[in-house]
Amino acid sequence: MKRKLIVFICTLLSFTIIFTACAPKATAIPPLSAAFSELQGTVMAKQTGQADFTRVSNGFILEQNGEIQTGDDGRVRLDLSTGTIIRIAPSSLFSLISNTPTGNSLASSFKLDIGRIWIVLTSGSANVQTPSGVASVLGSYLMVEVVEGGGIKLTCLEGSCNIKNESGDFPLVTGQSAFVLNAQTPPFVQQMSEQEVQEWLNANPEATLVVPSLTLPAPSATTESTATSEPTATDVPSTATSAPTATNIPPTATSYVPAPQPTKKKRPPADVPTATTDPTQGYGYTISNVLFNNTSNNITVAPGAQFSVDLDYQIWSALECPGCIDQLVIGLEGSGVYCVYDNIPGLYPGASGHDTNSLTAPTTPGTYPIGVHYDLQYSCNNALLNYGSGNTTIGTITVNAP
Repeated sequence: MKRKLIVFICTLLSFTIIFTACAPKATAIPPLSAAFSELQGTVMAKQTGQADFTRVSNGFILEQNGEIQTGDDGRVRLDLSTGTIIRIAPSSLFSLISNTPTGNSLASSFKLDIGRIWIVLTSGSANVQTPSGVASVLGSYLMVEVVEGGGIKLTCLEGSCNIKNESGDFPLVTGQSAFVLNAQTPPFVQQMSEQEVQEWLNANPEATLVVPSLTLPAPSATTESTATSEPTATDVPSTATSAPTATNIPPTATSYVPAPQPTKKKRPPADVPTATTDPTQGYGYTISNVLFNNTSNNITVAPGAQFSVDLDYQIWSALECPGCIDQLVIGLEGSGVYCVYDNIPGLYPGASGHDTNSLTAPTTPGTYPIGVHYDLQYSCNNALLNYGSGNTTIGTITVNAP
């Protein structure tokens, strides 16, 4: 009896050893890494555990949890260990996080604190943590940009994309773009513009593979918004009037807005201020009570002198883009100097307020117009760069000979 028991136990142990040896081993998760190429300008990186960023060059390998920082002139291509390509734009701060198994593939996670990246996905999926939510792409082309204030812009050139934050989970499909103001706000989704498609082509040669098949709906010519008149600056009395209290109107779009259909009105060019006869149907602005040095909107100053600019403004969005960020830029000598307004004003009557700032006069004697420029950009910096066309003069300064 004992002999049989010993034989049984030995047989059982043998089978246990055999099955254990034959059982499939757990697959190790490959760590995330990225090889640098196509590097231009200032590109800095630091590996996990390092305290400071150091300048790097082509061929550098960034390991998991490493960070990249590009200068104003810096850009770089990352070839990930998963085969995916990511391009980093200037003035960006980007981190590799990890790979996570999802079914038979990997989900790669990243973090974008500021700046812009383009993702060309070759396998699995990618998730990008941002201040306003997690942007994802399952296939295959996604641009993510974090703008000033933490808002994010997405363009889904091809495939299936997504944005998820505290307000919900929102899918994007081929040819759609989205803007998210913050982590609590749903995205405003619309069709990609030709300019956004061109940005893809300019930054990513791979985009030429999918752009020919991308169809952007053409707005109907019969429903195109037209500017019937431009807002004009009005001379003001020599004494300052009391300024109204600024009232920031929250975005009108409080729910997920689907992409507009081809029959929607065409959004007017961003560099042409619009003042329709019915302001509730178009976007626009008014500028009033302009005072330089608290006197009038036409003054004489010394070369290089600093002078104050006081004004009242009102600004509102168009029906087809109630969640758009609008800017009012003040400029001198053909260049934008500062933004009077940089936010989402909402539909008419929008937002209004009083602004006090200062400008520096040119050093060359002459007469110079002070202009205002209405724009639809994702940041004040972009609007400043776009200053120069479609401006309205709100006053002049005369620089005396020294």
